[in-house]
Amino acid sequence: MKRYEKICMMLVSICLLTLINMQISKAANPSDIKIQNYSFQKEGLKGKASVQKEIGKISLSLDTKKKKKGYYSSTLFLTDSRNVSKYGGFTTKMINKSNHSLRLNIAMNTKSKGVVVVKNGASVILNQNGVTSYQRVANDCFEIPAGYKGSITIPFYGLADQKNQKLLENEIEDIYGVGFIFVLQEQAQNEITISDMSLIEEGYLPAKKQIALVQIKGEESMLRPIEGSSVEEYKVSAFDMVGDSVQTKAKLSLQRHYDFVRMTSGGKLEVDANAQDDSVVLCATTSNGVVAKKKVYLQYSWTKKVMTENGYNAAIAKPSEVKPLLHQGNPLMNDRLLLVIRVVGVIGVGMFFLHYISRRKRYKRELKKGENNAIFK
Repeated sequence: MKRYEKICMMLVSICLLTLINMQISKAANPSDIKIQNYSFQKEGLKGKASVQKEIGKISLSLDTKKKKKGYYSSTLFLTDSRNVSKYGGFTTKMINKSNHSLRLNIAMNTKSKGVVVVKNGASVILNQNGVTSYQRVANDCFEIPAGYKGSITIPFYGLADQKNQKLLENEIEDIYGVGFIFVLQEQAQNEITISDMSLIEEGYLPAKKQIALVQIKGEESMLRPIEGSSVEEYKVSAFDMVGDSVQTKAKLSLQRHYDFVRMTSGGKLEVDANAQDDSVVLCATTSNGVVAKKKVYLQYSWTKKVMTENGYNAAIAKPSEVKPLLHQGNPLMNDRLLLVIRVVGVIGVGMFFLHYISRRKRYKRELKKGENNAIFK
């Protein structure tokens, strides 16, 4: 019995030592960003920040319910001085408990570059439930969807000077801390949780030139034809992780089959008069799985559906519905008969002028002959 007790004690000791080593290793991980000190600027908003330093978790609550229409900023800055030259990016977990999307940007206060933020046009990486997507920064912010619960990764190659939006030419070395800049709209309650902040090595990030965004460019709507077909041309544009335009082999296609609607290999959308759908969805997919969709509305021309104030239908009818203005059996509307009449008329006028000229010359000769006879007498 004592032998079994000793074996059990040894196993328990080994397990405890393993757990202690794991905790020590976790605590000593140089990539983790610690919450040493923080500042929370609410800019006149009602709100609070609840910080749990021991687990590196921050819960924010910001209220703009009584604010006038517009945008309001709030900044959370975490102090953590360190050298980050061997890292390629920053990642954190975030939960957006709000019932609306959240707009923000990530800032870093650096020793040599000053304050840097994610550049307009660059993309950040979102990962929720193992599904990766890319959010492009526009108007100095990127969006976190409502109810989002996942990670946000910021590659350092997408950082730029806050003032001139110029990408950094050299690597970041020393930083003083990380900031979260939130841009909030009026009449909203914002609930955000941030945790597990850490630095990551460059090898775990997508390449700088990897396609992060695909756009389908073209008209938002096109006319549904009354006769024949309507045609609109669409093109696919692609952008890399820092927002530069790149070539792509992504082809346009329809999301599903639509009767009497076709997408040609050249990017032309053709809609026949018999099409019944009110809209169609175009798709473009790159080799690395980035998908773009565009909804195109099929609308009738105003000439098809306009009603006057008096209720009169001012729409232009189909050609088949237009009644002829003249009776089809009228001989004067026969093209061949009209041509014969014109030819006969022209010939008659010509003969009249020839007869007139001939008689005029004859009259002049007789008049001259009479004058000569009178002189000789």
